[in-house]
Amino acid sequence: LDCRRNIQRKTMKEWIFACKCDICSDPSEYGSHFSSFQCPCGGFYYEQYDNIDNHEWKCSECQKGEDLREKYLMVNDLQKRLDEDNVDEILKIVEEAPYHNNFYITTLCFMKYIDKHKTSNDREILDVVVDK
Repeated sequence: LDCRRNIQRKTMKEWIFACKCDICSDPSEYGSHFSSFQCPCGGFYYEQYDNIDNHEWKCSECQKGEDLREKYLMVNDLQKRLDEDNVDEILKIVEEAPYHNNFYITTLCFMKYIDKHKTSNDREILDVVVDK
């Protein structure tokens, strides 16, 4: 699992084409907003691009423009560091950050946490797993 921006960059680099499938063409990714940061107003930032090197995202609600490159780099760093040994630490970082529940790093952390604790008998851990 990865965000659309990373997938499209990899596809362009390795296969030399820009994917135009339905989900890649829908900025909301069928309403999941999997690759989108959420604006404080409640909308979601969609990348404004004709090519993948653009650096502007606009909120779907308030139309505020942002350069989110640094935020995506920080999330990509968390993603690279994520493994079963540090999933609890990274999940705490993710839950304290302003990431929504469908955001790709949140989903990856939840999946890794569930996988790590799938055989646990600890009631507290099982309650957290169910909540995820």
